Amino acid sequence: MKRLGAWFGSVLLAISWFAVAGAQELESPQSTVRTFLEAAAAAQSGDDVAMAEAMACLDLTGISSMREEVGRKRVLQLAEILARTGFDPDSLDEVSSARDGGVPPGEPYVLYQDPGGVGQLELVRLDGEWRFSDYTVQIAIPDLAQALEERARGPKYASAAEWLRAHAPEVLRQKAVLLEYWQWVGIALLVVLGLILDRLVIAVLTAIVALILRTQKMDADRELTRRSLRPFAMLAMALFWWGGLNWLGLPPKALSVASVLVTFVTAVAGVWGAYRLVDVLCNALERKAAKSVSKFDDLLVPLVRKSAKVFIVVFGLVFVADSMGFSVSGMLTGLGLGGLAFALAAQDTVKNFFGSLTVVLDRPFEVGDWVLIDGVEGSIEEVGFRSTRIRTFYQSVITIPNAKLLTAVVDNMGARRYRRWKTTLGVTYDATPEQLEGFCEGIRELIRQHPTTRKDYFQVYVTGFGASAIEILVYTFFDTPNWGRELQEKQRLILDIMRLAEDLGLSFAFPTQTVHLVNDSPPSGPADGVTTRTQAVRPIGRGDGSGDEGVSARERGRAAATALLSRQRLREQMEAEERAAEREAAAAAAADLATPDAGSTSSAQDERILRQLAGKNWPTRGEVGEGDAGEGGEG
Repeated sequence: MKRLGAWFGSVLLAISWFAVAGAQELESPQSTVRTFLEAAAAAQSGDDVAMAEAMACLDLTGISSMREEVGRKRVLQLAEILARTGFDPDSLDEVSSARDGGVPPGEPYVLYQDPGGVGQLELVRLDGEWRFSDYTVQIAIPDLAQALEERARGPKYASAAEWLRAHAPEVLRQKAVLLEYWQWVGIALLVVLGLILDRLVIAVLTAIVALILRTQKMDADRELTRRSLRPFAMLAMALFWWGGLNWLGLPPKALSVASVLVTFVTAVAGVWGAYRLVDVLCNALERKAAKSVSKFDDLLVPLVRKSAKVFIVVFGLVFVADSMGFSVSGMLTGLGLGGLAFALAAQDTVKNFFGSLTVVLDRPFEVGDWVLIDGVEGSIEEVGFRSTRIRTFYQSVITIPNAKLLTAVVDNMGARRYRRWKTTLGVTYDATPEQLEGFCEGIRELIRQHPTTRKDYFQVYVTGFGASAIEILVYTFFDTPNWGRELQEKQRLILDIMRLAEDLGLSFAFPTQTVHLVNDSPPSGPADGVTTRTQAVRPIGRGDGSGDEGVSARERGRAAATALLSRQRLREQMEAEERAAEREAAAAAAADLATPDAGSTSSAQDERILRQLAGKNWPTRGEVGEGDAGEGGEG
């Protein structure tokens, strides 16, 4: 029923529209406008007949579908436009009311033209009657309605600079040195706010980087982090200045200069920030690598640092050039034309790069290893993108191009699991076989009980008769991580051997020479004229076995070595206890002097003793138990 009623109403409206179309006075533009205004005013109160009369004043022939709905909407919009523009119907009396309306034949009658150029309201003559044109109905009325609606909301400014200038005091609108006062004030505020933003960005980024590193269980130097984040703060400050300068409405020349400067600073700051950020990340990786057992990461981190920096520099140059307006494609074309020369010039660099990849992939050595490469001996200090640095034992630094590592013979002494020690001991010829056999077995026992010697393979034997001594070969291995520890353990074993020789009554020989001078005349007394220079040795026991019947020489040597080590441990323990007792006594004396009795005062002598006790560097129990024993137990 509702649809039927709506359809019936539309039919009645159409019939009334055609009925009033002929009864209206549309013979001139003025009469058409008056008829429209009167009908539109009545139509706004819901009069359908008045709405049909107002629609008859419009040329709706160009609307193919929904003509009635569009016509109603255009009637209301046109009435609103005429009301907002302040159109006065009385002004129509001043225009000629002739049938042509005072308009040349074939020309439209312009009722209203928007000052902003949005459109115009015009009437045309159709079949002897004046109506609002098809252009007005389909284009001008919608555009003018929207423009007037936006203008009614308030003034609209083309840019932020126009809004700032409109709201600035009249005094600040005066011009001084190319710019107005309010623009100079704006520039000063931008500088101050940019500096504040710089500090704020550094603080925020430092906290963010520290949080990220903590979550990854890495640590970095805070001051290095702040310095490395400085470029990013400059980048934020430059972007803020650039946005602010666009709000100030600077003249084109000044704005172009500022644009070039800000673009350059932004590009350089971005590249510089990425370059410094590599230092922060690699610093954190180095600290993490220092805590790990493997040395591969110690070798890899410097190489990653340099490779990343090279990539950033190359990319940064291209980025800065592109930001400054240079033709990057032209540069690449130039490189293509000179590609052969560039390839010839860069072949050594490419070789060095592949040499560094060989070091990373093949891992012939690690940082800290003692190596011998083409006659260069020292410790690996750093493996870079182009070269490897070796610290010699003279503390000089030798740089070897990585290209040589592709063909060089690398003797990595740092990769040894055991460090060999081979030496020959010489004892005097007055040693007995029993003493020699006991001495050799005692050295073997020292090697067995030494904490860092190899236990499954060592040799200690009498190997020959030398020119001035009986020679004993000592051939053993030390399990130590570096050369310094090897020297410490070697010293410990040598001192133990010397003490063992002293306990067994043996003396080490040194080269001697005996010269005999013969006189032709027979000697009348003692051998005059014979000068003998012999080796001075201390008296030693013959080791004839008195009191040791039934005990072999090897057992006596082993027992002597065990007794030597036991005495040494006992002596170290006693020294440690004495030092602990002295330390406790010093602490008690210091406590007594610090809290005197009520009736007495500390004397000058007590104060002097207290200062002496406090200034003495007493070793801790751990230092006594580990340091002395670890250095060979010199006792």
